[in-house]
Amino acid sequence: MVTFCFLLPSMHNAQSNEQEARKILYRKELKLYENEIGNNPKAYISKFNTLREKSLKDNDWEVATDCLYHKSCNFYYINKSDSSVVTTQKAIEEASNMV
Repeated sequence: MVTFCFLLPSMHNAQSNEQEARKILYRKELKLYENEIGNNPKAYISKFNTLREKSLKDNDWEVATDCLYHKSCNFYYINKSDSSVVTTQKAIEEASNMV
C-alpha cells in the first residue's frame, strides 16, 4: 500500500512532464511553420490544422489559437475573395472565443 502511494504522484509528474515537453515541441513546430509559410501558403493550411488538433488534445490553447490565426491568414492571402474573407472572419472569431 505504501508503495502505491508513492508511485501515484510520480506517475502524475511523469505525465505532466511529458505533456510539457510536447507543448514545447508544438511551439517549435509553430515557429518553423511561421518562418516557412511564405514559400507555399496552401501547403501550410493543412499543417496548421494538424498542429492545432494535436495542441488541442494537450490543452495548449495558445498554440491552437495561433494555428487558427495563421490558417485564416493563409485562406485570405491565397484567395483574396469574398468567401475567403468570410472564412477568415469565422476563424478569427473562433480563435477569439477560445481565449
